Amino acid sequence: MTCIIFGGVSPEHEISIISAYQVKEYFDDVNLIYFSKDYNFYLANNMTLDDFKAGRKKFKKIWFCKKGFKTRFKYYEITSAICLIHGVNGEDGSLKGLLNLYNIPSVGCGIYNSALFMDKYLSHMALKNKGYLVADSYLLKKKDFIFKDYDNKYPCIIKPNNGGSSIGVYVCKNEAEFIVSASELFKSNDDIIVEAYLENSEEYNVAVSSAYVSDVYKIETKGEIFSFDDKYDGELKLKNRRIDTSLAKELKIIATDIYKDFDLQGIVRVDFLVNDKDIYICELNTAPGALSSYMFEDFEAVIES
Repeated sequence: MTCIIFGGVSPEHEISIISAYQVKEYFDDVNLIYFSKDYNFYLANNMTLDDFKAGRKKFKKIWFCKKGFKTRFKYYEITSAICLIHGVNGEDGSLKGLLNLYNIPSVGCGIYNSALFMDKYLSHMALKNKGYLVADSYLLKKKDFIFKDYDNKYPCIIKPNNGGSSIGVYVCKNEAEFIVSASELFKSNDDIIVEAYLENSEEYNVAVSSAYVSDVYKIETKGEIFSFDDKYDGELKLKNRRIDTSLAKELKIIATDIYKDFDLQGIVRVDFLVNDKDIYICELNTAPGALSSYMFEDFEAVIES
């Protein structure tokens, strides 16, 4: 039977729960496996989304074993696992590796590409090496962060190097803001990425699978960046607008080329920044929220392919 694995210990824990219940609607019969913040796996078939919101617990502890998992008294075979843990310990390839150890088939990107595109700085270097345009950036480590003059061009963007869902993203307009924001990020991150701020740029999303390319969406923002509040409204209601222009066709081609160039698998969302006529790759999401189901005209055909 197919199972959906969700939850996790990253700041995207709650988003992962919403993603799981959105994807669940496309299956007649599926097991829900919840990875809690205390690092345990549970069978959550009897849990509703409202139960999670209210903190009610209706699940059994499970343990992975060869080709499946077991509760205290029962064994369940897994024919296909869908990894919907966003961020570290899931989207970074860790969960894929765990499933591989137990010979459990799973969909989505492999360990290497998952780890690569979870690391924003390394993925920028890899994309640049393949000829794609990315914003100028550098990696700043916590151990190297000292209060001194920085050679930044302001405004600049700083964010966790291994984060997602627009959590912890700051636009710094001067060195004072940079130091304060970086100090805040380093309370919970060892590495941050510092990027050039592309003024007057527009953001677009495209999702790609092995056989399908989604519609193209222009992201509408309330402020200077596409923030967490812009992206999620209680139930992951993305504020976006579908476009069908020559630019959309070009973005679809680029997203498909990236998918092929890096031999990606599963559903991957490519985030673009378009500045004047220049098309920048912002980042790739190998486990996008709700698997980007809202971006495909016929998502059931995508997941069946």
